[in-house]
Amino acid sequence: MKIVAILRTKNSLFVLDECLTKLSSLVDEIIILDNGSTDGTLDVVKKFPKVVQIIFNDDTNNFHEGRDMNLLLTEAKKRNPDWITMAWPDEVFEKHLTRNIIDGYMHSRYNCVNFRMCHFWLSMRYCRYDRRWLKYTLAPQRQMWRNLSEAYFNDVVIHPGMIRGINSKIYVSPFRIKHYGYVDKENVVSKMKVFKKADPDGDEKYRPSDMEHKESTEHVLRYPFIEPENRVLNYVYILFYDFCCNVLWVLLKIKRRYLGKLKIFR
Repeated sequence: MKIVAILRTKNSLFVLDECLTKLSSLVDEIIILDNGSTDGTLDVVKKFPKVVQIIFNDDTNNFHEGRDMNLLLTEAKKRNPDWITMAWPDEVFEKHLTRNIIDGYMHSRYNCVNFRMCHFWLSMRYCRYDRRWLKYTLAPQRQMWRNLSEAYFNDVVIHPGMIRGINSKIYVSPFRIKHYGYVDKENVVSKMKVFKKADPDGDEKYRPSDMEHKESTEHVLRYPFIEPENRVLNYVYILFYDFCCNVLWVLLKIKRRYLGKLKIFR
C-alpha cells in the first residue's frame, strides 16, 4: 500500500535532516510546502529522493497554517495514496518505528492511527509535562489516515490540529513523536512573534510556550525521554508509557469535568 507524507516548512533547518531521514524510511513519497525559506531549508529538502513535489508559497504578511495544510492535503490526494500522514519539520518519529509497523497499520481495520508527542523543552533530553503541557503529552496530536474523501484540516490561521472528518476506527499507536520545537529559546521567541502577529486575539492560548509569560518560566516540570537501543526493551517501555498515558488521560478528563477549579494540571 502507498503512503504519502505532507510537510510544511519555513527556515526549518534545526532537525529537518533528521525529520526527513526518518520520514523517508516510513513513507513512499513526501510533499513539501515551503513558505519562503532563506536559511538553506530547500537545499536540505532537495537531497531526499522521496520528496516528489515542492510547493512554493511565501507567507510573508499572509500566514495561514490551515490554508497551507489543506493545500498539501489536496496535492497528496492527487497522487492516489492509500494512506496519508503529516509531520512538521521539528518533529521526528522515534527510531524503532519501522515501515513494517506502518504497513501493519495500513492493512489493519483502522481508518486512522494517532501518535502522541513528547515535547522537548529547552533541552534535547528532557520533555515538559506541567500545566497544559500534560494534556499536550497525553492527547495524540499527529496522525496517519486512510485516504478518505471526507478528510480535511480546520481552516484556521494557526494550529489547524489533527485531520478532521474521520471519526471511526481510530487506533492510538504506542510509538511516539519527538517534538523539538521548543528546544531553542531564540527560535521559540521568534515563532511566538509570528503567531501573535497573525492571531492578535490568541494571546491566552500561546501562554504555555510564550517565554515572556510566567506560565512558561515558573514551576516547569520535565521528564527524561527514554528510548532504549534494544528494540524489544523499547517496545516494552513504550507499552508501559502508553498505559500510563491512557490512565492519566482518563484522570485528567475527570479532573476537568468535576474538579475544574482545582489549579493543577489544566
